[in-house]
Amino acid sequence: MISSPLLFDQYPDRALLIEGVAGSGKTTLIAQEAEQCVTQGRTLLVTFSRAGRDVLQNYMRTRRLEPGVNTNLHIFTIDGLAHFLLRRLGDERYVLDRNAIVTDLLPDLVSDVCQDLQDRSEQDDAVTLQAPALSTDAMEKLMSDLDYYRASLAWQAESTEEEQAAFGDGLHHPPELVRAVFRRYDALRAHWKPEASDPDDTLLDPAYKPERSKGMYGFRLVSEASYDLLEALDNGAELPGSTAAYKFVLIDEFHDTTPLQLMLLSRIGRHAQRLMAVGDRYQTIFAWRGANTELVFDAFVRDFSARRVNSLTSYRFGPELATLAGELTQRTITSGVVADTPVMYCSGNWEDAGALAPLGKQSIVCRHGPDRIRAAFSLLCHAPASIKLAWPLASTPAIGIATILYALRFPQATAQLRTLPLALRQFSSLPGCLAPDTVRELAQTGLTPGNLRMYMENWLTAREAVFGPSLMHALQLWLTTPQAPDAGAAEALQAFARQADLFRNLSTPQRLLDESLLQGWEGLLMYLQQQPMPMQAWPAVLAAVAARCSTRGGVPLLTVTEAKGHEYDHVLVYDTAETTFRSQTDAPDVERNRYYVACTRARKSLTLFRPAREPA
Repeated sequence: MISSPLLFDQYPDRALLIEGVAGSGKTTLIAQEAEQCVTQGRTLLVTFSRAGRDVLQNYMRTRRLEPGVNTNLHIFTIDGLAHFLLRRLGDERYVLDRNAIVTDLLPDLVSDVCQDLQDRSEQDDAVTLQAPALSTDAMEKLMSDLDYYRASLAWQAESTEEEQAAFGDGLHHPPELVRAVFRRYDALRAHWKPEASDPDDTLLDPAYKPERSKGMYGFRLVSEASYDLLEALDNGAELPGSTAAYKFVLIDEFHDTTPLQLMLLSRIGRHAQRLMAVGDRYQTIFAWRGANTELVFDAFVRDFSARRVNSLTSYRFGPELATLAGELTQRTITSGVVADTPVMYCSGNWEDAGALAPLGKQSIVCRHGPDRIRAAFSLLCHAPASIKLAWPLASTPAIGIATILYALRFPQATAQLRTLPLALRQFSSLPGCLAPDTVRELAQTGLTPGNLRMYMENWLTAREAVFGPSLMHALQLWLTTPQAPDAGAAEALQAFARQADLFRNLSTPQRLLDESLLQGWEGLLMYLQQQPMPMQAWPAVLAAVAARCSTRGGVPLLTVTEAKGHEYDHVLVYDTAETTFRSQTDAPDVERNRYYVACTRARKSLTLFRPAREPA
């Protein structure tokens, strides 16, 4: 950590890019500089996340500097600042809740877009249609695609080649669909009005209430505010004078900044006397312009002629982990901690890993969601029963699908199935499920096995196909073929998956949703083969799984994205190879950064665990 002398005093350059490492005290450095800056003029501190903003506010409070009370100190997230400035410019759009858009607005919009694409395909053979499922999971992925399309500046592209260069491999859905939905979605955002004069509070983001109760129109997510402000500026609006009056602009969490946000920060920082960005380029886990994880760092140096200053001492972990972090990033990283942080390697089972460091004290970091599901089922099957999981394993798609199949086969069952609505949403995401509006409506209301069975029988005989041929065939067999009372649940579920062709094309899943289902299904079969039960006893399976999950005292299972920005005493990185995760699908730089982030969450010990592959 560089704390004395202050960097703005040490370097005369107008702009500084501080390149830190994990645990180097990047936020502390920002707070130290800001403490001096506010005595000299208006100072703006911006971060990427709300959590980062809150931490920065607390750091300033410990220095007796209260944001809002001290008129020279202003702390925002980048998008929160954009929203604030839009309000100052007279913008009156509602700020909606993301889940409300995913469930209430996006499905109908996507249906309209797909119909338009279908009409075009009938007139032009060059236009192809790949319509997504309208399930909540598919809509969440499409919403993420819209975010990435916006953040990567792909909307600026003047050709498909330039567009492809912008978003690279970052989309879950076909570019033609994302492009068409993006345009229709932004048109809706500009002109939308709530059905009632006072919109339902469930539609609104609770952190951003409307400025006034009536007469407003249009909407945005807070994450779309930077785009909207840039659009307003391009259309002739001018930043409020107070923004141009910032003497100092300091940017924390710079490694999480998107190209879109940097474009806005460049406008805001244009009039500042001094600028500072602090980040660790090796904590960037998104690749822009194809495979470039360093785009925003290079652009900041170019736009502001910034001097690079290295801060390569970590105060989080000891020398052994510092050496590993340096090897991963090809930097000379040192430790400012007296105690060491041992790095332990384990290839085998959970008992072997527990012999190195107690499992109950570990925080387990996984590459992504599907790996977390695999780790959770592996712990369920092979770790001691005393090990609880601080993660809701019962909410995984595989268990949801099995819950639907149980409810369909035993519609008179009296056992309560509180997760049935969630299970129906997950079932509607299966390949071959066309997710009619009734499915979405049922998933949001009271649902019982009896009325689910009734609706399913109606769907299977509907004139307009609700399911693809294989899934329809499997469901018909499931409803009509009697099962022996002692037949095992594992065998029944395997037969259904085979008849429905659920995994025929998933040997190399292309979507995280597909891979999550595949990993969960294999894990569930492994558990049911270890704990043989008939399908009729499914509620007992749910109860047994729930009993192994506890948010209090359980072992946290985190993805790299969730662990990023946090630190833990003891970390176990799941499914590692020599210097990375065993499974890799993204660009090499992204995978390296993801692994570096996972390893550097540890304070006291790090276990790199390569489990033996368990047969399903």
